[in-house]
Amino acid sequence: MAALGIPPEAIFGILNQQNTLSAIGSTKLGNRYVRISPTSEILSVKDVGDLVIGGAGGNLTRLREVATVRRDYLDPQSFKMKFNGRPSLGLGIATVPGGNVVDMGNDVSKRLMELEEFRPIGIELSEIYMQSDQVTYSVQSFIINLLESLAIVIGVLLVSMGLKSGIIIGLVLLLTIAGTFAIMNQAGISLQIVSLGALIIALGSLVDNPIVITEGMLIGIKRGLPLSKSASDTVNASMWAMLGGTFIAIIAFAPIGLSNDSTGEYCRSLFQVVGISMTLSWFAALVITPVFGKLLLDTPQQKKDPYGDPIFCFYREFLEECLHHRALTIMAVVLIFSGALWLFVNLDQSLLPDSNAAYYTVDLWSAQGTPIDVQEQVSGELSDYLRTQPEIKNVSEFIGGGSLRFMLTYDPPEPNMAFSQLIVEVNKVSDVQAMLLRTQQYIDEKMLATEGICKPFTRGGMTAAKLEARFHGDDSLILRDLAEQARKIFEEDPAHNFVRLDWHEPVEVLRPHILKDQMQNLGLTRPLINQAILAATTGMPIGAFREGDKSLAIKAIFASEERNRLEFLRSLPIWAPAANTAVPLGTVFSALDVVFEDDIIMRRDRRRVLTVASDTKFGENVNAMLNRV
Repeated sequence: MAALGIPPEAIFGILNQQNTLSAIGSTKLGNRYVRISPTSEILSVKDVGDLVIGGAGGNLTRLREVATVRRDYLDPQSFKMKFNGRPSLGLGIATVPGGNVVDMGNDVSKRLMELEEFRPIGIELSEIYMQSDQVTYSVQSFIINLLESLAIVIGVLLVSMGLKSGIIIGLVLLLTIAGTFAIMNQAGISLQIVSLGALIIALGSLVDNPIVITEGMLIGIKRGLPLSKSASDTVNASMWAMLGGTFIAIIAFAPIGLSNDSTGEYCRSLFQVVGISMTLSWFAALVITPVFGKLLLDTPQQKKDPYGDPIFCFYREFLEECLHHRALTIMAVVLIFSGALWLFVNLDQSLLPDSNAAYYTVDLWSAQGTPIDVQEQVSGELSDYLRTQPEIKNVSEFIGGGSLRFMLTYDPPEPNMAFSQLIVEVNKVSDVQAMLLRTQQYIDEKMLATEGICKPFTRGGMTAAKLEARFHGDDSLILRDLAEQARKIFEEDPAHNFVRLDWHEPVEVLRPHILKDQMQNLGLTRPLINQAILAATTGMPIGAFREGDKSLAIKAIFASEERNRLEFLRSLPIWAPAANTAVPLGTVFSALDVVFEDDIIMRRDRRRVLTVASDTKFGENVNAMLNRV
């Protein structure tokens, strides 16, 4: 271009002009306006190459004569995906609001089978995560747990209260659960692990109200009262007290259900299902239990003391002794309560346990500024190792970022070329812990230039880190100094794992010192210099190519053998308008310094904030580490 006397900005201007909207105006035609849209717009890559960019002596110079015009992928790529070591494309399918994920999953699987005969040769289709299968497995497991819990409760009732009383309470319990399912269906509360878990939690309380009514009826008939009279007296005497106890049990779960954060979003059905089931339990105890008692309970032939059984006699004597030794009893209660509080404080605290899915994730960080092709090699090394292990089923790699959000509790990480995430699927759920620990050991011992953390799927939110310390301020050096002090505190704790800063490391920056006088004498400006450097490195956007409803960027970039080479920077030709020729870039700068700058700066409420984050080793309690830190 320099030999032909064609400045680069002339080419850029031509491309921009050719890519303006085809409609340039409108005119009045009768009683309506009509757009004016001339032809000759750019419709293909060949049209770009045929653009006339200059001419002398009657000879026209076209863009293809001074440059290679081609359609290509973005270089460097900002994101890559692999499945079991092979380049892949990901497709995510989300359920419509209010839809059933199991039905959606079954329909997707059915449709994929129908399309199998149309699949091109060489293209393989595999599942990374099918949520419908995970939901089905989890719900089935919880249903089994619910049935086991029902069997245990009814069995204990049959042994402790007798056959007929146990049958009455068991039937009321089954009807209460059936009614809860019916109301959940009408209210749009889905059957999932939280709602099923709520039933299991409430199961012990659901039998309280029927037990009170059944026990009251038994005492009444043993005293010689007619069955109907005994049932009526028991209901009238107990109904409001039972309602108060039921209301208190429901309110205990209100903080979870009424929470506006992610806890409330995830666990709201816990409060809803407990409220529905406990209310039904109270209603069934008052209405249904007397009916079953009338059908199954027998009136004794003679009166007898309902509290004359050996168990009641022993309990009466124990109470009398406690009342006789009041001071000792109060002291014992205070000591027992204090001990319970002490044990409660020392209990491990966690809202939700880890998921029982046969998956875990691996986050890998290289030094900030690492090219994506180098990070691809790092990720590939770990993937190759994992695929040699017999417990591993599939390994999905996401280089430069994270996966699509494939479930509620997955939080995709921020894009970064120095980052990659692996989603590892094992053959059996029981293999997750062993493989997670083995993977972490391999990263720590074999991949010394890389930092990484392995995490199981959780039932709650998959937060970026278990512990975080945030420092706010305007001075980056002071923030980094404070962050390094915090890092040392974290690393001194025996439970720490993968301590890092969200700003990561400062990166190298080349800083040419521009000679302002020389730049102005040559007619150069800072934007022109920046354009030349861009063209010699990552490419300079100079326009847009519109193809239907898509807009593809047009970039000017040097040939591959000439770009991204530091030794060429001084000799880089740049068009000088005042000299009407190209001059080396080195003529307008005096020195080329290498400095370190923050590549990532995070802000909260518009203020700089640097976060020091740490996870915990597998099996360690995060609250205990928080207290120590």
